Amino acid sequence: MAPTSAAPPSPTRSRPFVGGQLRTGHLLIFLLVTHTPLTVLWGAVPEAYRSGQVEATPLVFAFAGVILLGFVFGYSGLAKRLRHPGGVYVQVAHGLGRPIGIGAGAVILVAYIGLMAALYSFFAGVLNGLAQSLFDVEVPIGIGIALCALAGALLSRLRARQLVPIFSVILAIQLVTVIVTMVAAFSSPAGGTVSYQSLEPGGLLTGSFGVTLVLALMASAGTETAANYTAELANPVRSLPRATYLSYAVTTAVGVAGALAVSALVGPTNATAIAQQAGPALFPVLVAQVVGVEHAVMVTNILMAVLLTGIFGATVGLQGALVRQLAGLARDGVLPPALIRPNARGRRPILLNIAHPLISGLVALVFADETGALKTWVTIGATLGLFGMLMLASLSATVWFLRGEADEAGFFGWEGQVVAAAFSAVTLFLVVVYGLTHVPELDTSDTSGATWLVLAMILVPFVLAVIAALIIRETRPEVYARIGRSDPSEFEAEGAPPAPDPRLSARRVPAPPVPAPAPPLPAGPYEAEAPARWPAAVGPYPGDPERGGPHRGVPSERWAVGPPSLPDAAAERPWREIPRQRTPLDASWSDGRRSGVPSAQPSGSSRAEEQGWWEQPPEPGQDGAPGATPQQQHWQPDHYRPPEPYRPPPG
Repeated sequence: MAPTSAAPPSPTRSRPFVGGQLRTGHLLIFLLVTHTPLTVLWGAVPEAYRSGQVEATPLVFAFAGVILLGFVFGYSGLAKRLRHPGGVYVQVAHGLGRPIGIGAGAVILVAYIGLMAALYSFFAGVLNGLAQSLFDVEVPIGIGIALCALAGALLSRLRARQLVPIFSVILAIQLVTVIVTMVAAFSSPAGGTVSYQSLEPGGLLTGSFGVTLVLALMASAGTETAANYTAELANPVRSLPRATYLSYAVTTAVGVAGALAVSALVGPTNATAIAQQAGPALFPVLVAQVVGVEHAVMVTNILMAVLLTGIFGATVGLQGALVRQLAGLARDGVLPPALIRPNARGRRPILLNIAHPLISGLVALVFADETGALKTWVTIGATLGLFGMLMLASLSATVWFLRGEADEAGFFGWEGQVVAAAFSAVTLFLVVVYGLTHVPELDTSDTSGATWLVLAMILVPFVLAVIAALIIRETRPEVYARIGRSDPSEFEAEGAPPAPDPRLSARRVPAPPVPAPAPPLPAGPYEAEAPARWPAAVGPYPGDPERGGPHRGVPSERWAVGPPSLPDAAAERPWREIPRQRTPLDASWSDGRRSGVPSAQPSGSSRAEEQGWWEQPPEPGQDGAPGATPQQQHWQPDHYRPPEPYRPPPG
């Protein structure tokens, strides 16, 4: 046999990031790597103590976790139904409209680019410090940024399932390091005993609770990327909420335990002052206190190496989410389709993987200083913009559930999800407003006009994207109609009923075939004047055409939903068997048995007959039999000729 070459996939039918191979554990690994535990412990906790100056910082991290868990409860109710790589912007488009959804997508793109620039510069700074400590060699910040961006772009070319082993190793190293660090910290507390004074609510009144809360929420940025993997999940209804819950729970636990460990090491009243003095180097200072000065350099180098793996994993995870966001916008027609058009080998183009690392690397090079620290207002603008779009996602879920488009009931159904989504929308709105009005307190780089820069970073892409969506609606309505749809090839037009969800409908069976025409009447004196067969009409029950009602229920696609299973012996029976089928629009039967409508039912009905199947053919004289009267025959669907109208004899 001659070898055959597989044809390349059609560019117009390209469906990237659709597979259904990921499980709950895989998604959980992706989310935890996006903000690795040691990154939270090294960066978020010291910054919260230093900028917020709140003694009860562990309680602030716990409160941030409650807000995030409430957000997941409302957010996942709608997100798990949308199998689209676009993620958050698709959810906003379903609840608040396509223009607002495209605006949210633009802000999220800018936010992810800012967060990736912060990770690139952080990686370059840690790499430079580690090289100087080990080899006394200085690595330029630009080289470190280029290495991180290039390696992340190459790994983002892999499929999600191929990245799972790499991320598993990174996460295992991170968790072991964090657990060992926690045990060592609580083993040598200040004064010989662990103090839990930082868990008292009175400590919340010290410092700035709002600033600390914003910084605690910033530590969890990236978990919302779970929605970008819904098209690749085997069961998004179960996997997405579970993985997101567990990810937020682990991040909250690491934040609370890390803040409590700092308080235990130096004392609750001294934690804020020492954090203010040490600055970003608070974690190495605490390591030296635990292991001693003679071992401090070696332990710090090990921790920095582990931190590098965590930063790199977070970069790759965030790049994967950003690639899917771009692919979703290109699939919907908002961005050029060249981003997802496969090449001759059937792989997605490399442009999709190198465009955003290039832009993020340029941002890091422009706004990073000689130590690798990015301008703080860039990170603040990216995080607040992301939280603002999550607020719109929560509001979208609230609107969607209130429209009555959910199928769950009870507190853990749509009612509870409405409450949770509304609560998270209000809370995130207050957090974003507070953050925008306190940018100078959050900005440690003391940039002039930082507030206006943060506002521009959020509002400019949002407004421009909304205007672009309105232009698309007027100039390309077919593209506008498929924005956010789960399948761009089978989207419904505006006003059309949505396609049924296969996970919520009954198991489908093929519709019964249209029966053959009835046999001709026997020859008789009036054969030449026999009227033509009445035309078949689709209706939920038979009727008499003389009475003006529908008649002769013909099977159609409208009643394609049949019983869960059909008897195998049905095809072997010589007589006609017609299953009773429910229509999806009302509670009527397609064979004439409708409540309130009288119909002749064969005598001696059995249980199998009540289930929709005749156990034996009707006897002569019974309803539906060849010898039945016209009054008995008039209700029969499809098999027998309807009664002929009365015609007087000639003459």
